[in-house]
Amino acid sequence: MRSAPLNYLFTLGFAGVLWIIFSFVLGNYLADNVSLLQATIEEFIGTYRTVITISAVVGVLITFAWYFLGSRTEAARDMSRGSRLWTAFVLTAFIVAIVTTIVLVVLFSDEQFSLLEYVTFFAAASALTWILYWLSSLVWTPRAWENTMPPRR
Repeated sequence: MRSAPLNYLFTLGFAGVLWIIFSFVLGNYLADNVSLLQATIEEFIGTYRTVITISAVVGVLITFAWYFLGSRTEAARDMSRGSRLWTAFVLTAFIVAIVTTIVLVVLFSDEQFSLLEYVTFFAAASALTWILYWLSSLVWTPRAWENTMPPRR
């Protein structure tokens, strides 16, 4: 379960489930509950799903990069370098979640969303980027790293 291609496939499945929840289920909820001044509901949902999908793809690619680099023998020899790499990927995924939220805010700058809706945008982007990466790397990380991921340290 911790080796290729199973970890890649399980991550794709997990990301797919998260994407359905945060793109379609949450998107439909937002469509019913946001009040838009300029954009139509169809424009909002289309743009929201596009941005969230791009965010999910980046989250999956970051996770795949960790699986590939973490399974190399050079990475397993230098644990501190591997831990720095893992942390850099977490921070990169977190930055992607922030950028995704900013993109949604900028694209809908004419709209007046509540603070809770902005937090919802960030939560959806977080679930598909850094939370996806963290949980996937915690459960399906290469064997050399299975006891070095937080919270297992």
